[in-house]
Amino acid sequence: MYFKNSILSKLRSFKRDKLGTIAMGAGLGILTTVIAIGAATDYSRISHTKHIMADALDAAILASAKDLSEGAIPNAKFRADFEDFFLANLEGRAKQTDRFKVKQFNADAKTGIVSAKVQANLQMAFMGIIGKDRVKIRLKSEVQFRSDEIEVAMMLDVTGSMRGNRLRALKLAATNAIDILIPESNSPNGKVRIGLVPYAASVNAGNYAMRVTGNQSRGCVVERVGRDEFTETSYRTSPILTSRSASCPRVSIRALTKNTVQLKNDILSYSANGMTGGHMGIAWTYYMLSNKWNSLWPNVSDPKPYSDKVQKIAILMTDGTFNQFYHRGPGYYESNSYKSVRTAIGLCNNMKLKKGGKRGITIYSIAFSATSSARATLRACASPDEPGNQHYFTANSQAALDAAFRQIALNIQKMRLTK
Repeated sequence: MYFKNSILSKLRSFKRDKLGTIAMGAGLGILTTVIAIGAATDYSRISHTKHIMADALDAAILASAKDLSEGAIPNAKFRADFEDFFLANLEGRAKQTDRFKVKQFNADAKTGIVSAKVQANLQMAFMGIIGKDRVKIRLKSEVQFRSDEIEVAMMLDVTGSMRGNRLRALKLAATNAIDILIPESNSPNGKVRIGLVPYAASVNAGNYAMRVTGNQSRGCVVERVGRDEFTETSYRTSPILTSRSASCPRVSIRALTKNTVQLKNDILSYSANGMTGGHMGIAWTYYMLSNKWNSLWPNVSDPKPYSDKVQKIAILMTDGTFNQFYHRGPGYYESNSYKSVRTAIGLCNNMKLKKGGKRGITIYSIAFSATSSARATLRACASPDEPGNQHYFTANSQAALDAAFRQIALNIQKMRLTK
């Protein structure tokens, strides 16, 4: 206000000056320039405020829709939680948060629709010169929760190169992702199930090994060869190979479950050892998500048939080049990156294909301090990025790995919500 009054005062003095004709013209020119610069500054503030408001509104409304999907009751507290979340996301990013208001909020448990209108009453720094002291910014958003089933299989690297800090980082990131996907508030009828596939030079199929190989396997299983090596064909038609020379991860796979205690305990017990048979880990994420393998799993872990009402998601993580392969049968192995990578990409391509006209498996991948070969393989495996939904991630620190898993978990949650 002082700035505005100062300019107006000077203009009046120009007008009173009998010799001020030239000065008056110069003053008007200065005023026009100042107003133009000031207006540009104010419009920049308006644009910035709209941006941070939209981010805060989207985050708050997605959080409310997620809570609604998990059985929260849309009452006064539900609205208050939405408003607190909205304002908290603005704090530190915009001044005068008391100028932001939630003008309307609705949540319908029957339809799954959550909608809101918000408003900011933004004080202008320069536009007051022309009589526009404040500008109202209004935004609205709406999402609808879909009752899709979600099946997630996490392929987690427990090879020798993951020893120490890398394995500790993986444990933290993976358990945090589980908390996002299956929070403590989730009801027993929640729609999300998660399975785990730790892998190294082979996969430990545990109690399932003998059934899938047809012999007295000690748990370690490797790839299968021939026409079915890239497919989800049932083990009944095409058995999985085993190998006397294969080293096994200490912890076996965990079929799809809602039991977060089991999932976290498994992850926390991981130890690192062995080479990198990444294609075998990918194969078992495929089997874990395919209903063609239902005869293997307990009933509560059976994957649903492919459907537009079921979201099947694989998360593939590695820190090294896929380099272990057992192509010639039991008792033989070789260090062969070409064959391992070729099989991995072949499996990924089939996973992403539509099945019977229905969507296939969505693949997210994370290269953690990985070699260029590993990054290339995981980039090829990942589903194509979409607006607001990244599928391939690189991470070179514990914080970056945690952020990648967190973002994937949040992206999965968003897949159940439609604008």
